[in-house]
Order: sequence, then structure tokens, then C-alpha cells
Amino acid sequence: MDLREAIYTRRAVRAYIQEPLDRELIGGLIDAAIQAPSAVNEQAWSFCVVQDQQLLARISEASKAHMLAHHQGVESRMRQMLKNPDFNIFYHAPALILISSTHRGRWAVENCALAAQNLMLAARGAGLGPAGSVSPRTGWIRPRAMRRSTFRKSGCQSRRLSWAIRSSSRWRFPAGRRAPAGS
Repeated sequence: MDLREAIYTRRAVRAYIQEPLDRELIGGLIDAAIQAPSAVNEQAWSFCVVQDQQLLARISEASKAHMLAHHQGVESRMRQMLKNPDFNIFYHAPALILISSTHRGRWAVENCALAAQNLMLAARGAGLGPAGSVSPRTGWIRPRAMRRSTFRKSGCQSRRLSWAIRSSSRWRFPAGRRAPAGS
């Protein structure tokens, strides 16, 4: 798939087929991400891949609780979703790639956003269905209580999360919706 097609057919995907992504493919996505420009060539990215479904479920539950407790401005529809015990914020994606900055530089969020865009375009080009979840400066996916337990078990050493990308090798579109041309 050429770049233009990847740009015009990339969509946020929320229904995944449970097929694991192989290490080589994930490595290629991260390699594409680090080709992104960064302010003053900082390249202060950190990537963490989580594929353990039980761990992803725990992260989802902790994140939902944190968002409900600390983000009063959450719209009512989203608040209802977060209160639903069956709702998983990652939509049960088989892989989650966390992109974070290794330091609190002035351009940390923007640098991670550029890396995330490269990663999502590379994923789409590889036939994957990526979806980005942004968390700049809010910490909703990594509240203090999770630092000691949930994330330590994942092996993530990042200090500050900026983007979470969930991806699958195949996806399905919700009933009544069609795949974009070229899918």
C-alpha cells in the first residue's frame, strides 16, 4: 500500500480479531515510529509493547477508575461507558504499544505524537487496524497507584505516557459500516 492510500484509508478501529502480532512486525512499526522528526532532534521516545490480555484488562480497569475519579469533565456518554464493567478501553486489542517521552521536555507530547502518527501509518500500510488513544499531560493510563503494580509487571519503564496505540493484524467494521476503499 502506498503512503497516500495509508493516509486516506486509516481509521480508528475498535473491533479486533484476536491474532497475536509477531515480534518482527512490532519491531518494524517501532522502527517506523522512530523515523519521525523530533524537536531539536531530542528523540526522547520510549516504547513499551503489552500483549498479555490479563494485564491489558487490569490496565483498562485501573484507567477507567482513574478517569472517573479525576476527570470531572468527562462527557456523560463516556462516563456511562467507563462505568460499564464489560467496557475495555482498548477494545480487547491483541497488542498495545505505549509511546512515552523519557523526559519532561517542552516538546515531549508533540514528539510522541509525531512518532505515533508514523507508527499508525506504518501499521495501516502493513494491513493492520491501529487506533490511537491520546493522553498528553493527563496521566490517565498510568496513575500513581499503577506505577508500583500493573505497569511494573508489564516491564514498562517509561516516565510519562503520551500515546497508546492498539493494533491488530485484522479487524472487523461495526455492523452497518463499510471498510474504506482499498482495505
